[in-house]
Amino acid sequence: MWFIAGEDMAACSPSTGTLPAFLPVALEPPLQSAASSQAEIRIEIPHRRTTLTVHWPATDAEGCARFVREILR
Repeated sequence: MWFIAGEDMAACSPSTGTLPAFLPVALEPPLQSAASSQAEIRIEIPHRRTTLTVHWPATDAEGCARFVREILR
């Protein structure tokens, strides 16, 4: 992301033909939003006259895959 420096903003004019000075600004990486941290994997397994529903945190998709492999054995 770039911002125009305050003093250079006034000097930037089509009539003067000068370009503004730009300063690089380091930004922190975005934090995980509440929605993404609460995302889940939902698996519904029909069994006889009922359905088993499993809610697994999406942050542990690998663990969910291991769980499904074990069920399918």
